[in-house]
Amino acid sequence: MERSELEILLSKYRLTFNWGEPANKWWLVGQEKGSNVLKRTDPQPAKDRDAALVAATEYIKSRFK
Repeated sequence: MERSELEILLSKYRLTFNWGEPANKWWLVGQEKGSNVLKRTDPQPAKDRDAALVAATEYIKSRFK
């Protein structure tokens, strides 16, 4: 089974994708660089889970250039 681009990015940057219903919002959780503190992004709205996956992929690509 081929991994998606998002799965590869999540693994590379040690992030977790989260999807919340019924609010239809997504956020990422990851370890802060150089510490054991977990940080999360602010929840972002999305039309549906598929749109959230695309948005999360674009967010990671722009954040970790």
